[in-house]
This record gives sequence, structure tokens and C-alpha cells, in this order.
Amino acid sequence: MKHRAWIVIAFIALVGMCLWAATGGIPPAEAQSVVATPTPVQPTPAAQRAKIVTVQVTQFTWQLLSRATKSVVCTVTIEHDGTPNFIETINYCPAETLIAAINAVPTPYAGLTPQPTLPGIDETTLARYFTWKYKESFQVSRQVSIPIPSMIVNISAPQGTVTQPYVVIAAYEPAVGYKILGLRGTINSIVNFSCAADKCKLPISSDSTVELWALSSFGDESPHVKATVRVTRIDSGYRLTVTTELTQSPYQDACATMWGLPQPDSSSWASLPTLPQDLNTSQSLYILVGKMLAVGIVSAKDCPGDGVFANGSPNACGMAAARQAMIDWQNQFDPVIWQASNTMGVPARLLKTLIQVETQFWPGLGQNTLQEYGLGQLNYLGLDTALRWDPELFKQICNNTLYDCSLGYASLPPDEQAQLKGSLINLLDSACTNCAGGINLTIAQQSIPMLAQALRANCNETRYILSDQSLKPVDFDTMWHFTLVSYHSGYQCLYDAIHQTRNALEDITWDNVSSHLACKDAKTYVDNFWSTLISFTPMVSGEEANASLALPVMTTPTPFPSPTPHLSKATLHIVVYLDKNNDGKPEPGEMVDGLSALLTFSDGPDVTQPITNGDVVVDLSHHAVGAHLTVSIKDLFYFYETSIPVDGEVLLTIRLTQPVIPPGLP
Repeated sequence: MKHRAWIVIAFIALVGMCLWAATGGIPPAEAQSVVATPTPVQPTPAAQRAKIVTVQVTQFTWQLLSRATKSVVCTVTIEHDGTPNFIETINYCPAETLIAAINAVPTPYAGLTPQPTLPGIDETTLARYFTWKYKESFQVSRQVSIPIPSMIVNISAPQGTVTQPYVVIAAYEPAVGYKILGLRGTINSIVNFSCAADKCKLPISSDSTVELWALSSFGDESPHVKATVRVTRIDSGYRLTVTTELTQSPYQDACATMWGLPQPDSSSWASLPTLPQDLNTSQSLYILVGKMLAVGIVSAKDCPGDGVFANGSPNACGMAAARQAMIDWQNQFDPVIWQASNTMGVPARLLKTLIQVETQFWPGLGQNTLQEYGLGQLNYLGLDTALRWDPELFKQICNNTLYDCSLGYASLPPDEQAQLKGSLINLLDSACTNCAGGINLTIAQQSIPMLAQALRANCNETRYILSDQSLKPVDFDTMWHFTLVSYHSGYQCLYDAIHQTRNALEDITWDNVSSHLACKDAKTYVDNFWSTLISFTPMVSGEEANASLALPVMTTPTPFPSPTPHLSKATLHIVVYLDKNNDGKPEPGEMVDGLSALLTFSDGPDVTQPITNGDVVVDLSHHAVGAHLTVSIKDLFYFYETSIPVDGEVLLTIRLTQPVIPPGLP
């Protein structure tokens, strides 16, 4: 989300937010920049897989001093070199505090000319009356639970007629850093097959029922997919059709649901592609190639100027040298995009187009100058919108042990809102000095589900803007035009344009509303985006691609008696503490109470164990050695998997750190 022209307006709205929160009322139209009262719409459920990520950052503490009195006005903690910027300052230092500090000391002009009341704090005023003093720096670490999308498993028939009947079985692992180890399944519950790759040709001689699942290096297997395969003999060969038995609800467009509109049948761009590979593109992306040449991911030593012009953009020879690498790079995120679309209910082609438009698939283009992060260039204001309007994202990031999450994001104090946004920014920041090209691709891919949630939140915000002006949602495509304005330029930009269109007694159409957009570049951005979206052209993968696929190994199982399980003599010991003094040791007064752990055993029923005074010991003697054990603590977003040992103690120590206030505008 951009909001580039609205930073000062957003600060004025910050003062209005305090008044609105105190009264519980809805703010007037002219003060509704970022303070709209959310009316959450329940999104589609999130994936159940999760992993714990530890984020380590350096905190820098600065004190803001009054130039006149040299006294400390407020303290700011940031996570970058240099002094706090304007946005960080107003996030930590309330407007009332700054204005009071200015008014406490008579100005040199007092008594000469009547001085008006200061309307607010801008960057010039801040620099005139205040200065910075460095205090200290320290290292902090945070543990955050990241939802892991489920594996994608598919059975598809070849297009047209084939000489020998077969289906294509495939699986995709969207979890960053993990891969598909193989495919398993049965034909008619009699013949077993296994494939050591993530994609195979499965011969089918006649009408059959196929059950398929995948194994992942994450340590789990995918949900099982069942399909009925029909084989029809024709003169020139065979034609196959596949009917999949759905194990979950079909794809639902979350934004259409929010808007109360029917699922878009006429907008082909909005449908979910059958497979992630259907999102593959071969766009010529000059910024991407320029970056790849600059950091050495692609070499064009045989080209003039090493493949680039003096301004750093690639020349024709550089583009040719980088073509295959460019195609591979822009398509490496497709499984994650597909899964995020399926899970969050946001159109996959729109999501990929957004990444192309914002970064050309090279994350972090604007993070040094505009503080925008991830493949979709999200910033603090964009994350504020996402947390405010998407209750699911808020629940994922808000820890009930550290915050009161019961009343929602808008009810949290500004400093706690800033902490949550700081946690999300750390998950989006893919800069990495030790990684190829300076980018941590694991973090870059992790930003995609969050980007889908941010888009979904803007759909909700757009719905509210219309309903707040007693207007109903218009057609699906127009609503997405409005949502893109919200994403790019913010709440107030869209609100004002619709308000002016309504006052002019004009129909609420994109042409009419866009003519009233006062924010810079909003209309151009959306029009260009839409042109790119409707011209989305995937690469075609035909029968040639299937010809080289491996064949699975077929076996017919021989029944044999199950062995008697060997019971464990081990125990599970869970310790949870809040490390108040940062010494890394659990001590009296630091133990966390009131939590419960859910234990899931592969060989027995689930068990819920209360954690009293930060400690619980569980006897594992009723379970088999080698059985799979999953420990999850919902309130902490903690998820751990292990196998039950023969004996000994399985120790899980969960260390929580004191919350710190990261930079950002609430």
C-alpha cells in the first residue's frame, strides 16, 4: 500500500483517532483518513500448518529533546541506523505532548505579533523546536508463528487425444524452504503406486478411482485427494476425463462475499486456475533483469556494457542473456500465490499482477526510501489497514499473553498497535547481506499470504466507504478498481472521490469516481494495473511437457500382521516463561500461568494439559515409541512436532520476551 501523498493527512487523522476512540462515535467525513470504524467480515479459514520463526533485530533508543529547555519530551525506539524519521516520531510522541512542549516556552516573537495556535506538527516544526539525543542500543529476538499453507495435490487429464491412457499426478509445496519428497496413492484401492518426484504420469487402463497424497520435507503428508477417471476409446486413441471428489469447499471469492455480489462468472481473470503452473508467465521485465545483472545472478559478460546501459537498465543483449533466468524468477512464487489465493479468497491473477506492477518480483525496491517491504511493497500504513480490517490477520499476530486481543486491533493503545505492525514488518523485510542477490527468498515468499490478506482488508475498507455514504456496492470489476485506489493511495483518497461523485449527482462508476481523484497518480496506477491484469497471458504447457514425466512404481500390497507396539518410558516437560531481565533463564516471577497445551498423538486420543505456573510434565508411557506427537499452544501460536523416544525427557522451553515498540504510524 502506498499512501505516499497522505503522510501529513494521516497524522492529522491520528489526533482524530484519539477523539473517536474516546467517544466511540464515527468520525466526520473530513477526518476519516485512517480511523474508519471496522465492521469485520469473516474471511475464509486459514491453513492449519504453522512454524515458529525467530526474528532478531537491533533496537536503537533515542530521546527527543526540547531545543529551548533541553528536557526530554519523549523516547523513541527504532530498528534502523540514524535518527527516527517523522513518521516514527509522531507515532511515539503524541501531538498533545509536542504542542505542549512548544507552548511551554515563549517564542522570540511573543508580544510583537499575535501568534496563531499551532495547527499540528509537520517536519519543519519538529526540526525547529526539537533535537535528538542517542541513548542506547540492544539486541532483541521475537518468536512469531507463521501459518504454513497446505500442499497442493492434483490429478489432471491430458488435453485432447493420447495414444496410451494416463493422468498427470502432481503436488506443490508452498511452504518456503521445504519440498515435495514424493507422491503416493492407490488405484481402485488395490494397486499402490509411488513416485519419487513431484509430478508423474500415471497409466490408467480403464475407468478407475484414484486416491493420491504427497509427502513433504516439512514432515507431514497432504490431505488425500480422490478422483474418478473415465477412459474413452476413440479411433485415434484415448480421451480421459477426471472428476475430483472435493475434500474442502470450492474456491470462494472473499471480496465478492464481502460486497454481497455473486461470484464473478464473467470476469475470467478472477477465477482460480486449476494448477499453480497455470500462473506461469514469460513477461519481459526490465527492472527485474537489471537487478539480476547488477547483483550477479545473471552474467552477460559477452554483451556490450556487460548487458546494461549507463543508467543500469538492461540492453537488448542483456535481456536475451537473462531471458530464461527472468522467466524462472517470475514464476518461482506461483505455488505460493496459488495457495494464498485459494486460502484467502483473493484472485490469483490479480495477486500476481500486483506483485509484477509493484516490484517486478524483486522484493524491497522501495524499502530504503519509502519504507515499503515485501513483494507487494507494504508499508506501515498498509499494515495498519490490514490489521484494522482483517480480523484473521490480527488474531494471527496478536498474542493474548502480551496484549488484550479480545476487543480487536482498533481498541489497542497506539504503542501496542505499533508493536504489532513492527512484528509484521520484520516478517516482510527480505534484505539479507549474506544471501544471493541480497535477498532472503524465504522471507520474500512469506510476504505473499500477508499481501493477500492486505488486499482482502482493502476490499473490506472499500465496502465500508460505500456503506458509510449510504451507497451499495456496484459491479465486481468496479469494486476492484476502488479497492486498488484504497491499496495504493489510502482511505481518504477514495472516500473523498466517491463523496464528490455523489454530491455531483453522478453515477458511481470508475470513470466518474476517477475524475474526482485528487491523490497523485491514483488514476494512472489503477488504469495501468487493470490493463496489465486483463492482458494476463499464461505460458502454455502442452503434451510435450508431459512426455518427459517419470512413471511411478506400481505394487500390489501383501497383507502382514501388525507388530506389537513398544511403549515408551519418556516424559514431556513444557516450561513457559516471560524473560523480564533478558538473561535467558526461567526464574521465579517470570513463569507464565493460565495457558494450556494441546497434545496430538498419532496412536491415541488428543489430550489438553493445563500449564500451571509455567510448568507441566506429561507421562508418555501409554504411547508407542516412534509415534508422532504434536504440541500446540494456541495462545502463543506455538507449534512443535516430534517423535516419542524410548525413554528420557522431551524438554520444550518457550521463552517470551518483553514487548518492544517498533516504528510505525498507527
